[in-house]
Amino acid sequence: RVYRRLAAVSDRFLGFRPLLAGIVPRDPRVARAVRDQQVPTLRQRAKLRRAVDRIASGVLAAASEAQALRTATR
Repeated sequence: RVYRRLAAVSDRFLGFRPLLAGIVPRDPRVARAVRDQQVPTLRQRAKLRRAVDRIASGVLAAASEAQALRTATR
């Protein structure tokens, strides 16, 4: 639901829809950490940690791919 709203706003004002990087499972401790402006600890939340790791890996892979394309077109 959050992604759909963000994508609609981005499409309307920026002219493009961002890709969905991934889904982070709901965890009340994460919401509390965000509210308190703290970094949530992921050590004991295996499901949450795996979701964040998958998103980070995807972002890094996309950045590496983009860099390789920029280098190849020079």
